[in-house]
Amino acid sequence: MQSKISGISNISYNSTRVDPVRRHTKAEIDAIFDAVEEEEKDRAEIREYLARFPNPNHLSFSELLAQNKTGSQDSDDEGFVLDI
Repeated sequence: MQSKISGISNISYNSTRVDPVRRHTKAEIDAIFDAVEEEEKDRAEIREYLARFPNPNHLSFSELLAQNKTGSQDSDDEGFVLDI
């Protein structure tokens, strides 16, 4: 909590219409759940793809590209693939 009381500098009013809050219909709920499940499938595919190309040092794409151009790799690294 603040220990000092100060004045309010600016108050604004928005006169646009506010839509009332309503419950989703059964069809809307089903569509939302379907969209979430589809996104989860996409994320699972991305995680599976990224697991094939490990990046243990968590380098960015530009760092990986620069490392590939210079040809420097760690001695224990078996190589990696830059998929452009």
